[in-house]
Amino acid sequence: MKRKSLGLFPLLSLALITLLSQTTPVLASPDGNYPGEAQINWLIRQQNLHNSGLVQSYEDGNNLNAYIFDQALAIVAFTASGEVEKAKEILNVMKGLQLTDVNNVWVECYDVNDPNKATNCDKRVTGPIAWMVIAINFYECKTKDSNYAPMARMAFEWLDALRITEENDERRGSLKYSDVDPNISTEHNIDAYSAYYWRGMLDANDSDVNKASLIMDYLRREMWAPSPNSNEPCDLSGAVVFWEGFGPKGYAFSTDPQSWGVLALGAFGPDGEEFYKSLDWLWYSPWGNTRTVQDFNDRIEDVNGFKSGTGEPNDYVWVDGTEHAVAAYYSVSREGYKEKGDLFHTDMRRIIDINNGGLVHSFCQTDPNTIRWPENFRYNYVASAAWYYFNEARINPFNLRPCFAECRAANIDKAGKVAFIDYAIFALDWLETGSDPYLAGDINRDGRVNRIDLDILTEYWLKDCNE
Repeated sequence: MKRKSLGLFPLLSLALITLLSQTTPVLASPDGNYPGEAQINWLIRQQNLHNSGLVQSYEDGNNLNAYIFDQALAIVAFTASGEVEKAKEILNVMKGLQLTDVNNVWVECYDVNDPNKATNCDKRVTGPIAWMVIAINFYECKTKDSNYAPMARMAFEWLDALRITEENDERRGSLKYSDVDPNISTEHNIDAYSAYYWRGMLDANDSDVNKASLIMDYLRREMWAPSPNSNEPCDLSGAVVFWEGFGPKGYAFSTDPQSWGVLALGAFGPDGEEFYKSLDWLWYSPWGNTRTVQDFNDRIEDVNGFKSGTGEPNDYVWVDGTEHAVAAYYSVSREGYKEKGDLFHTDMRRIIDINNGGLVHSFCQTDPNTIRWPENFRYNYVASAAWYYFNEARINPFNLRPCFAECRAANIDKAGKVAFIDYAIFALDWLETGSDPYLAGDINRDGRVNRIDLDILTEYWLKDCNE
C-alpha cells in the first residue's frame, strides 16, 4: 500500500504536545462543598420524595412522571458527584423494568410512585433509550462496575432493528425515531452515536464502533448543512448547522442538534468538518436563530438563553437546552468560546431557586403567571438541574475520553506510557483508511487515521494507560 505524505500537521502537533493542557471532569466528594452541590441535593430530594428509586422529573405534585431521559441524567450526576448508591437505585429499577418490558427496553416515562402503572407516555423512542445506555456507559467508566453492561447490550438489540442498512438508501447508517415512526431525528442519532461508540470502546467491540461510524457518516453526509452566503435572505444563508432531521420531525433548525452535535461528535469531523461553527449560528445569525433574551420576573431581567427551535411562534428561555449549549461552548478549545458559555451559564445562575437549588424547565416574560408548555413551564426540572451541575463540574456525558478504554487505545504499542513509539506507529498510518482490519493508528476505530486520532493521542501523552 502506498503511503501518503505525512504533511506538517502531525509533526507540528507533536512539537506542541508537551505544551497542551489536559482537561478532566471534576469528580466531587459527597462529604464537602463542591460546584453544583445545591443541584445534586435537589436531585436527591426529588428521588427521596418516593420509594420507587426513581427521580420525579418535575417539582410538581400533579405531575408524577419520571422520564427516562431524566433518570439517565440523574445517574450521570449522582455518579460524578460521588452519590453512587443513588445512581445504583435508579439503575436497579431500570434493570427490572427492562426485563419485564415486551421489547426489553424502556418506555418514555414511568409513574414515579408505581413504575408498573400505565402512563400516557408509553412509546419506545430511540433518543431516550440511547440516553439510558449513555448513562450506563458513564457509570461504568467512572466506577469500573460492569454489572449493568448487559442492560446496554439488551437495549442495542432493539436499537439495531431501527438501523437503516440498505446500501442505496440515502439514510443509510441512521436509526429511525421509533418502531412506529420511520422519520429520522438528528438529535436522537447523535445520542445513538455516543451510546454505540463508547459502549464499543468499553467492551472493545468493533461492531458497536462500526455502527457509530455509520451514524457519523450519515450525519456528515445528510444532516451537516454548511451553506454559502446568499444575496437572498433565508434561514441557511451563510449558516453552518445541523438539520433537525430527515422527514417531518418539527422545526428545520433546532438548538440541540448544534450543541449535542459538538458535544458528541467533537469540534471537528473526520474530514475536518468544522462542527464547532454550528455554535456560531447559535450565537448570531442575521436571518434568525434560537437565541433569545427574556425577563424572568420584575427583578431578574434580560436573561440570555435559547429556545428549542426556529419555527416556534413565541420566544422563551429553555433552561436545560441553554445549558446544553453552555456545555458545547465549554468543550471547544477556541478563543472566545468559554466566554460565550459563561454568559449563558451565569444568566442561568441568576434564576436558581434560592429555596432549594432547583431550576425551572422554561420561562417567558409574556403573561409569566400562566403555566403553559413549552414556553412558560415554571416547574423545577431534573434536566435543568443536572445540566447546570454538569457545567459547574465541566462534565460532558457524551464523551468518555477520560475512560481507561480510550487511554489503552492511545497506547498503541501496549507498553509503558503513551510516547514516541506510539506516535511513530500513528504517523505511519496518517490519512490512511480501512476497517478490515482497522489500522494500528486508527485509535478511535472510525476507519480513518486523522486529526481526531491525533487529538486522542495528545490527550493521553506521557500517561501510563496500564495503571
